[in-house]
Amino acid sequence: MKLIYSVSIVLFTVMVMATVMGFAEESEVDSTAGEAGNDLFERFEKSLSNVSLIGRFTISGRVDTELTEEKYTIHSIRKMDSGDYWLFDAHIKYGSTDIRLQIPVQVKWAGDTPMISLTNVAIPGLGTFSSRVLFYDGQYAGTWRHGEVYGHMFGRIIPNDTSAPRDKENSPNPGSPKP
Repeated sequence: MKLIYSVSIVLFTVMVMATVMGFAEESEVDSTAGEAGNDLFERFEKSLSNVSLIGRFTISGRVDTELTEEKYTIHSIRKMDSGDYWLFDAHIKYGSTDIRLQIPVQVKWAGDTPMISLTNVAIPGLGTFSSRVLFYDGQYAGTWRHGEVYGHMFGRIIPNDTSAPRDKENSPNPGSPKP
């Protein structure tokens, strides 16, 4: 009985230590403070300025053989002074909607990968939206919700001055290896 109790304590201690070490490693990787964070921020700002997100979106519960095209032209983004917020100067076009506006957007980081996070955000002229969208390797993908309607969105990030997607060297993923 003492052996089982001792093994249980050792296993519990190992699990706690692994968890604590995992959180420590995770916080180091996710940290955007200091010089590494500034580099990520600069690369993110450069990668999503003067680009278009061109792709498709789905509507959950609807079976489509042809997905609806969407286009978001991002003129510029810049880090705001308050927390995780960035100001996106964007032209949004989908369906009959065609509007340009500046939107403060929360950006979270999964290691070196940026993700925009909107939760019940009222966008003037469009309505209230929630979304989570990741940017990686010249592509974007995520989920969206507008009231009771929701789905997925995905596509490519294309510089506005050319029609070809960015190569690995100029990838919008701030975490892409530098040549």
